[in-house]
Amino acid sequence: PRAAELLRATEENSSHPIATSIREYVKESAYSAENATEYDGKGVKCEIDGKTVICGSLKFLKENGVDAESVETDDSAVYVAENGEISGVITFGYKIAENAAGMVREITEDAGLKTILLSGDQVGAVDRVKKATAVSKAVAGASVKYKEEYISKNDAVYVGNGIYDKTLAENAKCVIAIGNAEGKTAVADGDLRKVPAVIKLAKRTRIISKQNRIIRFIGGIFAFALAAAMKIAFGYELLWLSAIVLALSDVAAFFNSARNITETV
Repeated sequence: PRAAELLRATEENSSHPIATSIREYVKESAYSAENATEYDGKGVKCEIDGKTVICGSLKFLKENGVDAESVETDDSAVYVAENGEISGVITFGYKIAENAAGMVREITEDAGLKTILLSGDQVGAVDRVKKATAVSKAVAGASVKYKEEYISKNDAVYVGNGIYDKTLAENAKCVIAIGNAEGKTAVADGDLRKVPAVIKLAKRTRIISKQNRIIRFIGGIFAFALAAAMKIAFGYELLWLSAIVLALSDVAAFFNSARNITETV
């Protein structure tokens, strides 16, 4: 169909996971897109055969003055428009990873965290994913800006593709990227089961970091008190003894940190 080929041409160089699926489904196109501009989380605008072609979400088309109410669907869909007129709608379904529900359960039950699904997709599609994975909360129709504000406001960890929503991945404080190395923390092999492990490791590391500060603080206090006591009792300071105490506190902190590594391995 013409709409599918237009979409294939438009998404030729897009890094969005949906674009990858489209290129696999529509093997080739008779059209060539020019002056293509990709809008994060929205879609792509370009020129094909002298016409302005817009492909993306329903909201994106509406923002560009396209009346798409008559073809609106509650399924996951990419809308195609030429010169302000709807040319076609391509619907698709998500294949949820078999260990996705287990990952969510481990994060919520074992790590004690809430899981929030932020998606730019339609309500129906998002609800189906929510039910299949049992996430704590789901938000449909979320723009990249909304996601950024939500993550910043709630001090949340972003888990996602890392390439899609690239701006979000760059600005979030903590990012776990799945299947690529674009995030601050990457699960390169795409194994979702490693996400809870990364979160647990981070929590243990934070606890151990606090413990190490306490160990070194106590070591410093003890070394200072020892030096002062020696000065009062004998009239001179045994600085080398205080140095040994400080060194021992450093050694204790080192082995405390190593405990985190051995537990993880």
